[in-house]
Amino acid sequence: DKALDILRQILSAMPDRADVWCDIGLVYLNLRKLDDAISTLTRSLELDQDNAVAHNTLGCAYMLAHIPHLAVECFKTAMRLKPTFIEPFVNICRAYRAVGDYDQANIHGHMALNHENFVPRFIPNLIQLFRGTCDFKGLEELGDIWTNCDAVSDENLPALFLDLLVFAREPEELTNFFHLVKRWADFRERLPREGIRDDSPLATPQGRQVENRVPVLRSPQSFRVAFPGAVDARLQQRPV
Repeated sequence: DKALDILRQILSAMPDRADVWCDIGLVYLNLRKLDDAISTLTRSLELDQDNAVAHNTLGCAYMLAHIPHLAVECFKTAMRLKPTFIEPFVNICRAYRAVGDYDQANIHGHMALNHENFVPRFIPNLIQLFRGTCDFKGLEELGDIWTNCDAVSDENLPALFLDLLVFAREPEELTNFFHLVKRWADFRERLPREGIRDDSPLATPQGRQVENRVPVLRSPQSFRVAFPGAVDARLQQRPV
């Protein structure tokens, strides 16, 4: 609220500042005041239609307002205006999924994955996408990025490992299955030696699950013992 007051003061003195309208829209978005966010961001774009950040933020507001077809157009515009801006490349994947266009979601997921400014914090977004579209190649590429990620305190890593492990446990991907087990062991080695702290990713339920079961992952048979029903449950989530 304090930030909103400051921005409103600036706006009262300079009502044509498109960037300030955009900042106010972002505050409204974070407060989940979606009608205010949409109207404010629209005003920002009336003043500066070439602001890629405003288009991307408006797309996020439309997504939260469950208007994904408008979100798609916002993200497409942001991508065109600023190709180095990674966020709309990631966001448009979710928007395409929301309108039921899984092909475009996957195409843009790989565009985001290969983007020059892709960073590990976007891994959860693409895990969710590739899981939903059953894109094993995309999951494997994410696994490679995850292996080299230094963000070992990321609480999402154990859950991501479980997803990668389950999806990689297809018969034709047996080699990758063992690679993923080794990746977890390498990840575990990088953690503090004094044990599992409360802020450790291993303190999460998924982390405990992996920590307790990874030592027995030596073959496809033992995988099914360690994660009973996990493969079948994941496969049942595949889109028709």
